[in-house]
Amino acid sequence: MAYTRAELKDIYDRTSGYCHLCGRKLSFTNYGRSGEKGGWHVEHSVPRARGGTDHGNNLYPACISCNLGKSTFTTKTARGWNGRTRAPLSRGERKNARTGNAVAGGVIGGIVGSVFGPVLRLNSIRTENIAIPCRDRCPIGVIPSSPERQDSLPGDPPRGVPVYIKDEGTRTFSRPYVGSD
Repeated sequence: MAYTRAELKDIYDRTSGYCHLCGRKLSFTNYGRSGEKGGWHVEHSVPRARGGTDHGNNLYPACISCNLGKSTFTTKTARGWNGRTRAPLSRGERKNARTGNAVAGGVIGGIVGSVFGPVLRLNSIRTENIAIPCRDRCPIGVIPSSPERQDSLPGDPPRGVPVYIKDEGTRTFSRPYVGSD
């Protein structure tokens, strides 16, 4: 049967341009071109030899090798050869599925975040290492927390924060990360 360009476009778009039997990407411009990359045929889901019609709901795009290999087998059998159980979704169906998944993910994420968010946030505080110059050699360990020590440098860690010597003349300490990603 000869198909118009509009009919071919409708058939091609039923599966977003993928073979409904194996899932291979097809090329709209290579309709009926054997040996071309993405070449495809219009495949009858119920073969005409078994009483299938040329009605639109019986027509799917299939790569040429799948269509010829299917012969008069059922679509379910032919899809099973390729480990598939159903045809690829059309563009409209894919868009609806994405929207539904996004809404569901947002709702679930909101619920989980409101219940577990504060707990998870406390356990995952990022830190950054700060290297500051030492005026005198600071030992690895804890900066003295005595109130008489007034000679701290700008950017010094708070008293009692563990520090370590990164290299001669600098000391490094960790503090909560306050920058942006």
